Amino acid sequence: MAAKQARKRSETGKGGSGVRLLNKDVISAFVLLAVSVVVYLETAGLNEMSAVFPRYIGLLLGALSVIYLVFSLLKPSAKGLWEGTNKGRLAAAAAGIAAYTGLIWLSGFLIASILMMFGFISLLGGRESRRPLRLLQAGAIAILVSGFFFVLFKYVFIVPLPAGILFGA
Repeated sequence: MAAKQARKRSETGKGGSGVRLLNKDVISAFVLLAVSVVVYLETAGLNEMSAVFPRYIGLLLGALSVIYLVFSLLKPSAKGLWEGTNKGRLAAAAAGIAAYTGLIWLSGFLIASILMMFGFISLLGGRESRRPLRLLQAGAIAILVSGFFFVLFKYVFIVPLPAGILFGA
């Protein structure tokens, strides 16, 4: 019993108060910070115009990750790494993202984005989201948001988006 309490004290860093300094928020902040560094470093080989958008996204992600890390360390969570996480929804989201990646290659950015967003809203939104009116709203939101980002990236930022092998890529 004493060994278990000593281990708990050493894990928490606060005398066994149940607060873990290395929790899912701290780990997430470090992962996001690492992603931001990779994004920023990958812009080194690009010309100046091509590097602007990803460089600023990397810097913004890095700054937000540092803020997230500071808040996670100042007010650590007592929850464990997977405590309070719906593993079924997490698996469904991961599968949806993997399917989205394949669907972009097949059908292109716009159609894949509409289908992915509709799926996420309707399937991961709970039972309420599967009623006919909610499904109609999910479809409208998916079309509007995906269409907005398609126009923004294709015509404003002039970023070539994948058309998919079904539609001419």
